[in-house]
Amino acid sequence: MKAVIMCGGTGSRLRPLTENKPKPMIKLLNRPMIEIILESVIAAGIHDIYLSLGYMANDIIGFCETRKFGADIHYCEEAKPLGTAGGVKNCIKSSDEDILVLSGDNVFDFDINRIADFHYAADSDFTVVGTNVADPREYGVIVKDDDGSIRSFVEKPLWEGAFSNLINTGMYLFKGKILDLIPENTFYDFSENLFPQLFSENMRFMCYQADGFWGDIGEFQAYRKVTRDVFDGKLKNFSFNETLYTDDFQNDNGSVIFTPCLIGKNTKIGKNTKIGPYCVIGNDCIIGNDCVLSGAITGDFCEIGNDTDIHNAILSENVVLHENTFVEENAIIGFGAEVGRFSRILSGSKVWPGKKVSPESVVSHDMFFETPDEIEFDAFGLSGKIFSQFTVSDAAKIGQAIASVKGVQRIGVGSDGKNSSAIFKNLCACGIQSSGVFCYDFEEMYKSQAYFYSVYCSLDAFVFVSVNGDILNFSFSGKNGLPISSRTSRLINNNFRFSSFVFAKEADCKDVYRMNLLSTVYKSALQKTLTANISDMAVSVECENRCLKELFEDFLNKNGCSDKKGLQFLINEHGTNMYCIENEKFYSGAKIISVICEIEAAAGNDLVIPEDAPAGIEKIAQKYGKKVTRIYENSRPYTDNESISIASYLWAFDSVFLCVKLLQIMSEAKMTLQQLCDLQEDFALRKSIIEFDCEPGEVRKKILASGAGKLSEDDVFFVFETRKGIVRMRQMGNSSRIRMLVEAADMETAKEIAVDVSGKFSLTD
Repeated sequence: MKAVIMCGGTGSRLRPLTENKPKPMIKLLNRPMIEIILESVIAAGIHDIYLSLGYMANDIIGFCETRKFGADIHYCEEAKPLGTAGGVKNCIKSSDEDILVLSGDNVFDFDINRIADFHYAADSDFTVVGTNVADPREYGVIVKDDDGSIRSFVEKPLWEGAFSNLINTGMYLFKGKILDLIPENTFYDFSENLFPQLFSENMRFMCYQADGFWGDIGEFQAYRKVTRDVFDGKLKNFSFNETLYTDDFQNDNGSVIFTPCLIGKNTKIGKNTKIGPYCVIGNDCIIGNDCVLSGAITGDFCEIGNDTDIHNAILSENVVLHENTFVEENAIIGFGAEVGRFSRILSGSKVWPGKKVSPESVVSHDMFFETPDEIEFDAFGLSGKIFSQFTVSDAAKIGQAIASVKGVQRIGVGSDGKNSSAIFKNLCACGIQSSGVFCYDFEEMYKSQAYFYSVYCSLDAFVFVSVNGDILNFSFSGKNGLPISSRTSRLINNNFRFSSFVFAKEADCKDVYRMNLLSTVYKSALQKTLTANISDMAVSVECENRCLKELFEDFLNKNGCSDKKGLQFLINEHGTNMYCIENEKFYSGAKIISVICEIEAAAGNDLVIPEDAPAGIEKIAQKYGKKVTRIYENSRPYTDNESISIASYLWAFDSVFLCVKLLQIMSEAKMTLQQLCDLQEDFALRKSIIEFDCEPGEVRKKILASGAGKLSEDDVFFVFETRKGIVRMRQMGNSSRIRMLVEAADMETAKEIAVDVSGKFSLTD
């Protein structure tokens, strides 16, 4: 058996620690990760080992050559990024032996020989090593049969899509013939490219569910957690090279070490200093008098001045902290940085390598700082309190985070026109501009217009900023007006959290294009939707959004409609929902969409509808033998490469287009709204957002306990039917909220069902 260890990543989520060293050289309790992994592989009897190298390859090669592991180690550098599978192919072109693949940022105590026994006994072509974790969202979730046969993967799901806690560890064992499936000198990924090929060719694709410890150090929280877990003895047979304190110890000079704690060689500790618990202190460090260190990790050759406090923070090598410095939780200080006396490094801040912080400084919002964990992107958007959860610098970072996603070149921005949202929109545009990406500013608009502008201008993404009270909301859409995919939202989130940005050179910075005049094109598109004469109709509109109301009233006036009491449209401020009143009777937007869908399907057209459209539309499409496509927010069926477009179905997403479409149909059919609705059975759709009083990871369990289930693995909704109606529920991204859609014969019944469901969860609607 041969082994390949993947060591080529840049470790961007561990910056600034990886600014001066590759991720496999990051130390876990004063031992480089690559050393720990190599010893585990060699202990299993594997001596033919290949290192797939890229970023700072010479550092890894130099360490391994000096360390002399007693194995045949081959160093394989990539001239260009080749992906995970491509990196293995770069190491081994062909082989009659089976190949074990491991990640350079994982530690484990799995029995490799047991994995091999399972692999051979199952006659597996490709075996994925899986393990159970408490939070599977950062990994690929494995869906398998009882015998271990893999049915599917869910890559980095939201809580709503986490079907189990069994995740892909990135450790694989496969037959040498699999190498023939991987093209040479081509970017090729295991999960994105090879796994689908294994499924399509019906190969023996298995999962070994491993017991024991597994952890990765891919980002700071994980790094700290693994460190604590090793201290707690969860990683079996870990060798400590320096002095491990398992009992509290007091030195003659009054300093105290609280356990567990690891102190490096030749490190000096001053008088009355307290270190621990869960501290890792590097070699050759100098720690002054009257210091307090708890949960701290330091590299080698650090100097810490008198009266300095460090709590749950990380210091790289050669860091100097002068006296009376206070370093708060989750702060990161890079290689060779120097912090002046009486300074404070606030929680989550990052001091980049070599930076000198002046005395009596407070470091908080550097251009490289870690975002609080409670702020997470997904395609449902991003919300928070203005100037507390979101600062003005965050807005620029959001723009940079989106513009730094590979393949995103044209981004639109707009706002609801309120002062605060306009400010944050402008700053977001600055961030986009700084990354060398084209930015199109549509200025004041309403949210549903983003669908039209995205399609018309062939945008890759759109950011709409709005304010509700003191809450700032960022909403995102992607290519062709579709919601951004869960993969893209995760890339944006990681770029934002870990400051992984693309910065353009001066010559590559683009102007921000002002697109306010494009509203005339929007009006023109509305006019083209209307080919009938509606001058004899009495129509009025009510909306809190001034921009929307004026635009629609102008449209009605140009088409000769009177504003006398007749058909009245009530549209929400974002243009995403509406009601209609005719003869004092209310008709919901859901009912109107359903009516129009029936007319469209009867005319021989397929349907494209939003996720919260009525469930009965599927039956309508089936009746006429037409296809219906639901556009789900942040869901697996949609990827960045798909060509689905909502251009011909804007009426299903934009309430202004919906109103115009209705007027067109009423005029052509010479029917009232009541007469059109009489063509279908009466129904009501009640939409609501309810919140669970629990952690996001518990939401799915509570929904399942209610008796709801998914109609298929790909469905985002949990569904259950009652005698009175149907309920659809889905978790909203990584939050504890769910979107609940209740369909019944009338609104009173729908409300009754909603109250019953809310009561079942002890929730307030």
